Amino acid sequence: MGILRTDKISGLETPTAVTGSVEFDGTGDYLTLTGSNDFELSGDFTIEYFLYLTSNSGENPPVSWGNGSYKAIFSDSNGDWKVEYPSTGVVVGGKEMLNTWVHYALTRDSDNNMRWFIDGKLQSTNSVSSTVGSTDTLYIGRKDNSANHVNGYISNFRILKGTALYTSDFTVPTHALEVIKDTVLLCCNNPDSAGAEGTGKTITVNGDAAASTVSPGLTRDFTYGTEFKGVTTFDTQGYF
Repeated sequence: MGILRTDKISGLETPTAVTGSVEFDGTGDYLTLTGSNDFELSGDFTIEYFLYLTSNSGENPPVSWGNGSYKAIFSDSNGDWKVEYPSTGVVVGGKEMLNTWVHYALTRDSDNNMRWFIDGKLQSTNSVSSTVGSTDTLYIGRKDNSANHVNGYISNFRILKGTALYTSDFTVPTHALEVIKDTVLLCCNNPDSAGAEGTGKTITVNGDAAASTVSPGLTRDFTYGTEFKGVTTFDTQGYF
C-alpha cells in the first residue's frame, strides 16, 4: 500500500520548477513554423516569452517573420529593444540584460495601443494600426533570413491572437504558461524536446538548437485538479 502524503492532497508541498527552454548558441540555431494566418496580428494580440541572453551578438531577435522585409522583435547592437512591422521600426524602450532571466511582452489593444513590457513594467506605448507579423515563415531565435541569431535561452514563448493580456504594469508569471483563450503558439517550454508545441503546430528545429533544463524557475499551476473540502473519507488502497 502506498503512503498517503497529506501535502500531496492539500497542495502544501514545495513546488519545483517544471519547465524547460530552448538553447540557441548564436551561430545558426533557430526554430521555424510554416506561415499561418495565426501569426498575422492585425488586431489585439500578446507576444510574451522569457529570455536569457548570454552575449550580445549584434542583433538578438527572439521572433521574426521571414520574407526579407524584416518584421521582428529584436535588440540591436546597442542593446536597445525595437519592433519592426513590416518595415517601420519603433524603439520600444529598455535595454537588453545579460545572464539573467527576463520576461518580455508586447501587446496591442482594440484602441491600437501597442505596449512593451520588461519584467512586468511598461516601457512604452505607441499607436500602431499596422499589422504586426505576417503569414510568412515564423522564426524563433533568428531575424528572418539574416545572419542575426539569439545567443542564449528562450522559455515559455506564447502568442495570443485576439487578446491583449497586459495593458498596465503586472506581476511576472510564476507558473508555467499554458494554452489559454486565443493562444496560437506555445513553445520553448519542454526540457526534452526543442520542437514541442502546445497547440498542435509543427516546429522545425534548425542548427544545434536544443531542449534544455535551464529555465526561469516557473512552477506548475496547482489551482486546477481535485479539491478536497470538509471531512473526506476514502479507501487509500483503492485511491492508489
